[in-house]
Amino acid sequence: MADIRAVLSSCHFPGLRRMSLTSQSGPKADLLNRVLEAIHERVPHASLMNLKLHTGNTMDVGEIVTAASLRTLYDFHHLAYFDFVMGMRIALTDDDIKEMAMSWPRIKHLALCSNASKDAVQQTWTIDPRPWTTKPTLEGLVDLARYCPSLELLALDADTSGAEAYLEVHPGGCHCCPTLRVIRLVSPPLSTIKQIAAFLCAVFPSVWFLNDTDCTEVGDTWQRVLRAVDVLRGTVYEDEDEEDEEDEE
Repeated sequence: MADIRAVLSSCHFPGLRRMSLTSQSGPKADLLNRVLEAIHERVPHASLMNLKLHTGNTMDVGEIVTAASLRTLYDFHHLAYFDFVMGMRIALTDDDIKEMAMSWPRIKHLALCSNASKDAVQQTWTIDPRPWTTKPTLEGLVDLARYCPSLELLALDADTSGAEAYLEVHPGGCHCCPTLRVIRLVSPPLSTIKQIAAFLCAVFPSVWFLNDTDCTEVGDTWQRVLRAVDVLRGTVYEDEDEEDEEDEE
């Protein structure tokens, strides 16, 4: 990562549209900040459309990515593709997601993922669980539907509780993003299957793939959520066994 910063700091990239940076090791948060600042300083804000930044999964205890780091990139208003995979914790709030969404109205692919090892997660959780539990809620994801009308793929860790409370206030959904087809979520669903499905149908009615890659665990519960979405869309019928299982929950 230090070599990447050295190259970025010594060059200008007029008209650069795509940038892909990969580091085998996990960087310190302050070094990551300097890399992002170098991108901000050396790449024209009006030209960059695709940015991919991946690091290894080695992680020091206490290293966290927050909105303060990512805010350096918010001047790239034409960004359509942002794939950000870090070997450290990513802690974002609903307000952070809203600010990001308003800054990148043309975004189509938005991935914000931690590839920290399970051992590192367990170790840092024991010391301080707050960064792992600081994550956007379902209501925060609605701002992506509101401000990013072209969004097609979303990958992040979200708190999926609160679906029922949101739908009680906004029974038909407050904002809708019909272009989103792929969602990858790290955490298991924390609301009931039908509540999560109702939320997705209201806010992201075209979702077709849910945790569909090797980097996320689909799990039987998420498969049932996706099937419940199909039931609400009328593309499949709900059988009696599924109704009984939902009643038991």
